[in-house]
Parts: sequence; structure tokens; C-alpha cells
Amino acid sequence: QKRACHEDSITKNKSKIDLIFCHSMMEDLSQSSSKIRVLIITMGGNRQAVLKEMFASPSMINHFHVEFSPGIPSRELRSRAGLMTHGYKVGIIPEAEYKAFETVGRHEKDQAKSFDCLKEVPVAKGRRGAETDVEQHYCVELWRKSKGINRDRSVLACTFAHLIAMRRCVDEKFDVILEDNVRSIKNLGGNGAGLNGDEDATETGSNSNFCECAKRIRDTIMASSNESGDQKCDLRYFGWLGSVKNLTWVIETHAKRTTNSNQSLHSNNCSTFPFPTPEHFEGDDLDKVGGTPIWGAYAYWISEDGLNAVLSTLQKDVGAMLWKGKRMRCYKAKPIDKIMPRRVIDAGLSVHVGTHPAFFRAPMLTSKIHKQWDPEFCKSTEYQLECSGGGGLSWNNIWLREEEKHIVALRHETGKWFTEEELKDKAETLEVL
Repeated sequence: QKRACHEDSITKNKSKIDLIFCHSMMEDLSQSSSKIRVLIITMGGNRQAVLKEMFASPSMINHFHVEFSPGIPSRELRSRAGLMTHGYKVGIIPEAEYKAFETVGRHEKDQAKSFDCLKEVPVAKGRRGAETDVEQHYCVELWRKSKGINRDRSVLACTFAHLIAMRRCVDEKFDVILEDNVRSIKNLGGNGAGLNGDEDATETGSNSNFCECAKRIRDTIMASSNESGDQKCDLRYFGWLGSVKNLTWVIETHAKRTTNSNQSLHSNNCSTFPFPTPEHFEGDDLDKVGGTPIWGAYAYWISEDGLNAVLSTLQKDVGAMLWKGKRMRCYKAKPIDKIMPRRVIDAGLSVHVGTHPAFFRAPMLTSKIHKQWDPEFCKSTEYQLECSGGGGLSWNNIWLREEEKHIVALRHETGKWFTEEELKDKAETLEVL
């Protein structure tokens, strides 16, 4: 009975938040130019509801206009028709190939013959890859390499969802793209300093119109624009992560060498530094797993030139998305946080990383792709909070749900990270006992 009452209370609270959120977004339509435009990639459900609650909080609601971009279920990429539909939607499958498939191939009862309709369609020139690959139509190569990726299909679906969001970001002039696994920085006593004050102070600050998260975003945009010189910024990060070892190098070495306008990550003034490349960390002792010291694509902005650089590569090279080593049986999908910065940098464009993250990964929010790394993500986030963006921060300075606060409290008590599912199992076990 208590649980039923609790669930009823949660339902009523969500309905109230939805009303506040929708009312705020409606008001934004006439004045959205003064607010930061945020596009969130999500599959809906509880994750979307939580972010609505976060952006409807008193310190956030007057600073952001929020819209949502649908994620792509990995199961929709299992069939040729699903792969073709989403591949064309994101802009990588040639229009002639898609139209031939849509007109004839999609209706072929024998799926093995569904690509026979491409016989009259010329193979696109200028593609990269093995001779046997480029002799095939693009969609045939994509299907052949993706049909056996199994669990990595979620990675490919994530890449497609990001490409759709990037197109909307460019066309509709959004300022930030977020994944639905983020939490925002809270107000820091109203002065931007790294304070660990009480809950009320960090939530409201001395100015009710002040929003630390919005300030960090605006300051990063301004710093990036001022510091770009003749070369404009084409990819900008408002949140970033890495292993503790790599973050130490980024904060203590790379940023000090390269941070624009001579600001350090320990300063309270927002600045940017260039996305680290092999040239930056040559000779330094780093974790080389993943190839880049910085991970994540959970809070960023991309320009039209940046998007075109990414799409141009993917349109010409399936191997830029799907790869296989000599001893590997199946292809693996490259994650978007590896594809995006590499392709933008390879095109000679500029990538900036904000010294003061505005968004952080939620603690132990089970990853849809690599949940085995969730505790390490939390460990890295704790280090990042303590050492970057003014320093001296903790989970207390991040907007968290009550369940997440409980997870953090248990971490401090036991030294271990628990998922919400594990906590529910423990609670049910105690009830039975």
C-alpha cells in the first residue's frame, strides 16, 4: 500500500512537471531567441521525464528552450528495409539507391533479392575501401558489414540518432545537443565559485535569475568565438570525460599548454582548449584505448561545415563507421564520439573543448551501450568535478534525482557504486526478510 501511494505521488508530480514544462516551452515560442536552445536525443520514457524535470527547475526554466530528438531502437536496423530507411534519413545512403529500393526492393518477398533492383543504378564513384567493397553499391556494402554486428547494432543506432540531431541542430539553430544521460551543474552560491555549500545555497544562489549552467554555456560560446581568430569553431564541447589518467593529462598538461587566452582549468573564467589529437600527446603516458583522451558526445554543438565533414566521410567510406580487424569474425561499429571529432579535425576544421563543463554524466544511469564502464564513468566524473572548471566541486553541485542522491550517499558509505536496479533488489530482499 505504501508503494502504491508512493507511485501515485510520483505520477502526480510528473504530471505537474509536464504542465510546467509545456507551459514554459509554449511561452518560449515568441522569445526563444533570448534562451539557449537545447536539443535532447532520447528514447523517451523516464529519462525524458527526468530531463523535463531538470529543465523545469526554478534556476533553469527561464534560461532554456528544450526540444527532443527521437533515438533509434537498434532492432529497427536488423532488417534491410530498416537499415535503408534510417541510412537514407541520416544522409549517408545515395538517393538513387534508396529510391530504387523503396520503389521495388522493399516489396520483394524474397529478401535475398531485395537489392536486385539496384542493377540499373550506377555505383557511386570516389568511395574509399577495398576494391571488392567499392565495386558494390553503398547500401549493399553497408548491409553486408552491419548485418552481423550483433550488440554493436546499438552503437550504430546511436550514431544514426546523433546524425539526425545534428541536422536539426544546423537547420533549426540549436545551441546545444544533449544525450539523455546528463545532469546539469547547479548554482554555486550565486558567484560562480566552486562552493560546496548547503542544498539551498547551491540551488538558488544569491540571484534568482542566475543560472550557472546557462552561464557556462554562454561563456564557453563567447570564449570560443573570441579565441577562434581567423578559423571559426565547428565543433564545441560543453561536457566531456575520459579515464582518470587521461583527464589528469588533459587538465594538468594539455590545457596548460594549449588553453586559449591563457586561462587554466583551475580558473573561474571559462575558456576553451583544442580537442587533443595524437600530435598533442605524443610521448606522454596515456590510456590509448579508444584512440582519444576525451570521450563522450553527451553535450556539444556542431556547425554546418562540421556536419558536412562528418557526412562527407561516411558517404564515401563505410569503413569509417564499421571496421573489422584481421582476426575478428564480425564487424564492429565505431561510436559517434570517436567518429565526430576525427572527421571534423581531418577536414581542417577547429574543435574546441570548454574548460568549465556545463553538463556531467548522471551517476550509475545504466548505459545503453557499455554498462560495464558505468562505475569508471562515475569515478572519472568525481575527479573532473574536483579538478576542473574552478575545482572543488562534488556530486552536491550537480542536479540529481533523489534516487541518484541515495546512490551517491551509498558510494560514500560503502565505497561501491550501485545501480538503481541493484538498490531495488536489495530493498525487496529486506522487505521479504
